[in-house]
Amino acid sequence: MDSMSDWNGWMLVEKHDHEKMTLLEKQVEYKTSLTEQLLELAINSDDSLDSRWNKIISTIHKRAEEVFGKTSRKQPNDWFDKECQEVTEVKNKAYVNMQERSYTGASADKYREARRKEKQVHKRKKEQYENNQIEKLEELGQQHQTRQFYRDINRLRKDCKRRLTICKSKNGDIITEKDGILNR
Repeated sequence: MDSMSDWNGWMLVEKHDHEKMTLLEKQVEYKTSLTEQLLELAINSDDSLDSRWNKIISTIHKRAEEVFGKTSRKQPNDWFDKECQEVTEVKNKAYVNMQERSYTGASADKYREARRKEKQVHKRKKEQYENNQIEKLEELGQQHQTRQFYRDINRLRKDCKRRLTICKSKNGDIITEKDGILNR
């Protein structure tokens, strides 16, 4: 999923058009074009396994984008701004650099520092946003705007949902412990 920023308090999210994915003729078109392209790759490919795999993945994504197209929708993300985006990009570049240098001590230290700074900036921005929301709620409560007050409270409260991570064992039992899930 690719995401592009609008920076007016919204994040533009691009996805493949799911409505077109449900149409039978689009599904057939996708299958035939993908099959043709993959056969052509298999015939003309004498590359290494990694390069073949990368070509397969890129072919699947290109065909899906050509046949189904993309749609974008706005997703609210009030606290994530340009500063957060820049810090995240610096951290991602440090991570790639660390991988390219086979996890040397200096590159690992730079990555850890960039990651620490990213977390600090994100935490600060999120706290500022939450404090602003609390002040707004206090003003609404003092102005006796009850409907808007409870609407905003419910929106804030419903945003914070923890996700359960579970999986099934080989014999069908549900595993919820982190170590057990990783072992499975």
